[in-house]
Amino acid sequence: MDLTALRDLLSRYGRGTLPDENVLQDALNDSNHGTAFKEWISTHTGTENLLSKDELSLYLSLDQAGLVDELVASKELATVEAIGEAELRAAVQELDRSTTIINKQTETLRQHHNALAKLADGNAKSTESRREMEANWTSRRAAERRALGSKVEELSQQLGYRSSDMEQQAAMTTESVHEVIEEALRSDDKLLSSLQKLGWELDPEDPEETQNVATLRECCMRVIKYTVEVTRTKLDRTYLEALESAPRSEHTDAPAGEVKALQEELESLYTEILPVAQMSVEQQYLEPALKSLSDKNGQSVSRSMAAISYVSISMLYVV
Repeated sequence: MDLTALRDLLSRYGRGTLPDENVLQDALNDSNHGTAFKEWISTHTGTENLLSKDELSLYLSLDQAGLVDELVASKELATVEAIGEAELRAAVQELDRSTTIINKQTETLRQHHNALAKLADGNAKSTESRREMEANWTSRRAAERRALGSKVEELSQQLGYRSSDMEQQAAMTTESVHEVIEEALRSDDKLLSSLQKLGWELDPEDPEETQNVATLRECCMRVIKYTVEVTRTKLDRTYLEALESAPRSEHTDAPAGEVKALQEELESLYTEILPVAQMSVEQQYLEPALKSLSDKNGQSVSRSMAAISYVSISMLYVV
């Protein structure tokens, strides 16, 4: 007898609400009473001992109509077969087995009840112990809080005394500090005034000279560009004239090797035109102008360096 067969049996002969499957499975798998439970179900549950739903409905209908008693009265009891001793002994044995199973289940329930009682007692003791620990912790925290409050109050009083002493000392030294600061500020004002006059005497950079240098650089770049273009044009013309003047036969052009050699030489010359032209123009125009300007500003730069050194030393003194 498995769970499926038991559910089918209960559905066929039982009521509409069935027990939980877990409960049925636990009863079938019980190590002590599972086997006996299955044998009892197989022996005492079936069409011979139980009424189906339809049969029960029919019996109730007959009983409500008062026909059950008439049917029983019309049955000849003499024709009913008497129950034998073997059947009675089997019934008694079955009753004993059922009683044993019930006793075992009762003992199991008693053990479960004792285990639950012990568990409840243990939980009660744990709850009481936890309550005592919480009370001790609360008392200890309250004592620590009171001690901390006393310490804070003591430190507050000490800080108040210390603050009062420092205020008195500050009041006594404020006037002397003000005098020292005012004297230092007057000295610094004199030094800064001297530095300002010295800065006015330095020669500022001439914007016109800066603009002239920029214009000269731009003109040099244009000269370099034009020189490169003129040189490339001359090389192209020389290359074309060389091709034109090369010896030819009636049916053949200039040799391909010579043409390729001329092209490679011409390409190598193209790469050298720009640096040569730039070097030539800068040496001829830009460098002399920059040298003249540098010589002119040499004395001004020397004076500026001396002034800057003096200002640096003075600022260190001020700081």
